[in-house]
Amino acid sequence: MPAGAPIMSPAIRPHTAHAWRVAAAATLLVLAASVVVVGVFDVEVVHRLVRQVDTRLSDHLTDYARLPQTLLPAPSPVIARPPGDVDVDNAPLFLWTVSSSGKAASYDAAAPALVPGSWSKTGQPTTATLGSSSFRLQA
Repeated sequence: MPAGAPIMSPAIRPHTAHAWRVAAAATLLVLAASVVVVGVFDVEVVHRLVRQVDTRLSDHLTDYARLPQTLLPAPSPVIARPPGDVDVDNAPLFLWTVSSSGKAASYDAAAPALVPGSWSKTGQPTTATLGSSSFRLQA
């Protein structure tokens, strides 16, 4: 070995260090790309699920609106479901009537209290917290 030449450990050679840097950079690149793909996928899935809930809510409100007032279910301790809604996997659907004074009456004894002003006056579905749970509400 010539005098003054750097002494290198056999474990750390220049080509090994370069390989480690390339591997680390490639790993970080794949990690960053994965985070972006999963983030976009997550946002799309959440929006799709909310759209499905909103469609179901609108459909059921339309069904109830078509019923004559005499055929609306009476308030009871049983979850009110529109005719034909037999899917037990669906989240419960609660129905309230609101008087002109703003007092809400539920058709289901298990329904949480409806806070005045918790729904959108425009008829657009909104998310509100009633009690300790979040609900999609539509007027």
